[in-house]
Amino acid sequence: MWVKLSCIKIKKWFEILERKTNRFFRSRFVFLNLKKGVNIMKRTREIILSIALSISMILAVFPSSAHAVTENQIVLDTGSATTKEGSTFMVHLKGINISDMYALQFTLAFDEAYLKLEAISFENGYVLSAINEQTENHHLQITYALLNNTISKTNKSTLEIAEISFKSLKTGVTTISLNNMLAYSLDLNNLAPINENLHYELIQTIEEKSNIPTTKPTSTPSPVTPPTTTLSSSPIASANPVFSPINTFDPKEIEKVTKGLELTLEKLTKQHEKDKQFLQREAIKAVEAAIEKQSELNVSNSVIINGNVATLKMAADQFTELFKTIYDNAEKWNDLLKELDSTISKAKVTVTLNLGVQASKEVAVQINADIIQKAKANGIDVISIKVNGVSLAVDVDQFQGDTILNIAKQPASAATNATDLKLASEVFSFEFLDSSQKSVVFTKPVVIKLPIANAVGFNTDILTLAKIIDGKLEFYGGQYMEEGHYFESTRKSFSTYVIVENKVAFNDTSSVQSWAGKEIAIAAAKGIVQGRGDQKFVPNEKVTRAEFATMIVKAFHLEDESATSDFKDVKDKDWYKSAVAVAARDGLINGRTQDQFVPNDFISRAEMATIAARALKFVKGYKNSADANEALVKFKDAALIHPFLKEEVALTVSLGIVKGVDSSFNPNGLSSRAEATVVISRLLNL
Repeated sequence: MWVKLSCIKIKKWFEILERKTNRFFRSRFVFLNLKKGVNIMKRTREIILSIALSISMILAVFPSSAHAVTENQIVLDTGSATTKEGSTFMVHLKGINISDMYALQFTLAFDEAYLKLEAISFENGYVLSAINEQTENHHLQITYALLNNTISKTNKSTLEIAEISFKSLKTGVTTISLNNMLAYSLDLNNLAPINENLHYELIQTIEEKSNIPTTKPTSTPSPVTPPTTTLSSSPIASANPVFSPINTFDPKEIEKVTKGLELTLEKLTKQHEKDKQFLQREAIKAVEAAIEKQSELNVSNSVIINGNVATLKMAADQFTELFKTIYDNAEKWNDLLKELDSTISKAKVTVTLNLGVQASKEVAVQINADIIQKAKANGIDVISIKVNGVSLAVDVDQFQGDTILNIAKQPASAATNATDLKLASEVFSFEFLDSSQKSVVFTKPVVIKLPIANAVGFNTDILTLAKIIDGKLEFYGGQYMEEGHYFESTRKSFSTYVIVENKVAFNDTSSVQSWAGKEIAIAAAKGIVQGRGDQKFVPNEKVTRAEFATMIVKAFHLEDESATSDFKDVKDKDWYKSAVAVAARDGLINGRTQDQFVPNDFISRAEMATIAARALKFVKGYKNSADANEALVKFKDAALIHPFLKEEVALTVSLGIVKGVDSSFNPNGLSSRAEATVVISRLLNL
């Protein structure tokens, strides 16, 4: 069994890589076969930049630098050369005499006939992502982690890097070794002592377990010893595992984000009204991303291993001060947002509970009601659970009591038995249970992020979240995030999911290929639009009211199969029934009369623009343009736009969602299916 681990921190941001590897990074990914013990290299900007490099590529890009042989040594230590059969013991990964440590890569090797990996906790960092691959003889696990503190211009006699938990399986002598070690200095130069000494070996003897009772130690490092084999929905009052959450936030981040917001404020004061709302949304997203980063808590020390299940149990009192500190920091940035516009929405405050890397196939997270109450009381809006690179973020007002989140990795066959599409991620099942063990369905969408180990070879534009149900796939869209190498989508109910590349072929789109071909392919891949049979999209056919209502609902993940309406001309058997009900309920579209929706009527361009604007206001918080006439003055037929629709048409025009032709808007013209799909694409790109 081999575990390849990379611990990385980037502190100097993109300018270092820009200077040394600009041409290289712009040209391509570097990726190599995992079975040869190598990994992926790619740059990411802004918040986190992780690097994992093969020996050959590193030496080709970064020059070596000389260091004293006595410095920067990496070792393994168990504290005892012997352990008992069936017992769990800890291996400490340490740096000795560290004088210049920036990033570390290594391969951890052990014999799975003698040892079982239970858990890995990083003492000075947190896990960024994890990928598992099953081979004939080995189980490979690739991990990237960020060190919190770069060591530079000083000497640290001991640097605790990671704590690794093993269970001894049978008697004998076995080895645990570090192979293929690579390390880099702050300037991304190779550290010669480590890179030349590529192997460190630890010999461990496993003795036959004794039947004589032994004295119980006064304390046992978590997450090794499980106090229970079942989950409890009640708050934890005593016998908690050792818990020392690490807030990985660098205080300098506040200063950096503050300066960035001040620059944004300066830009906004110079912008025309048509650009203001877009820049406001960008400012809110920037603040939310910064808040989410500084509020990530390492809770891996509260994970209890029981067989193949890793369980996180937490007590509310452990979070009180952390929640308050996170909120206070977020308020500083939200105050700056208010300077942009006194009516601007506040950025959401997200707290991430990071369980790190867990070797167990199943993870159970016990979220007690008192923790949620603490979060609400301290201004926290969202709780995100992250483990092995997978995360789910839930608005705190969605929790109605004690809740358990179960995350289980499923075999790839769960997907491949249902489809021939290329899989871009591993297969996971998610389930939220209440205190009575009933499945929870939320009214607000939960943000799901799944790691994409290697995007090379995939068309990331047509990746989509797929639900596996009854041997088939249902597609629920989403977006690949290049910075961070993950795929993000939202769901309200949960099942088994995977990310797939969904190529949908139509043979009648050549006439619109130049201006709508890509948009049709993407929207079809994500399940937003469908053809009309026999590989026909009929792009020039007119789009109906029912079709566009369905497009909008799917594009913004507003689906609700339980939704109903009072429209007499929308029947239970109609394929668009729930979409029309949702669109009407959420104020996105009106019926022609109070009880008549007229689903098969074609939709006008002004109606389409109005529905698009209402969706932006409902989902993303946009507002109507302050001066509709100014936004529409360039159209010679602006007077033909119904006064009831004018403000919302102006909003979509100002944002470039709906455009005119030859100085005309043509508000009463009918929209084609290709035009409607392009509008959907522009909405999603805001």
